[in-house]
Amino acid sequence: MADEPRPRRLWLTRPHHRLGLMLLAGGALTSAVYWRIGMSPVGAPTPLSIAPLTPDVAPTPVAPQPEPTPDPVAPVVETPPPPSVIGVWEDDFFGQRRMTFRDDGTATMVIELDPISRLLYGPRLTFFIVWEQTDNRLTLRKTGGEPRDATASVSKLFGETSEQTIESLTADEMQLRSSDSGKLYVHRRVASDLP
Repeated sequence: MADEPRPRRLWLTRPHHRLGLMLLAGGALTSAVYWRIGMSPVGAPTPLSIAPLTPDVAPTPVAPQPEPTPDPVAPVVETPPPPSVIGVWEDDFFGQRRMTFRDDGTATMVIELDPISRLLYGPRLTFFIVWEQTDNRLTLRKTGGEPRDATASVSKLFGETSEQTIESLTADEMQLRSSDSGKLYVHRRVASDLP
């Protein structure tokens, strides 16, 4: 008996082989069902589906649906940036006042004084300022000036710091209302480019 060869067993007799065959048959059945209902196994529609068969009617191909066109993209409209306080502005304040706002947060205010103010302070005052804009609020703080005694006297009279509300700002005009006095100052833009 020891010399007798063992009979060969079919591979389907082993349990793991039967499991493999069942999975293979199940996958084929699933693919057939998806094909029959017109779906791919991942759920995307196939480009051509077949109508169900009836005894009297032959299969009729259904035309593929065109892909939807994407919504047209609106053209990008480049809008110019909003007006800025940066630049050179003039108004009539105790004579002719010229304010130069720079993008580094510094400013210069030069006042060519009217005849009456000249008697007190001289022909011209120059103030050095740091400024900050938060929304529609403009804060100006004087850091010095020339002539020194005259600008110090004016700073004591009007204050070192001034807060103003920007009521209107266009490319050509800036309207500032003083938070202290409520007075409205209308400035005309002289230049956008700084010297």
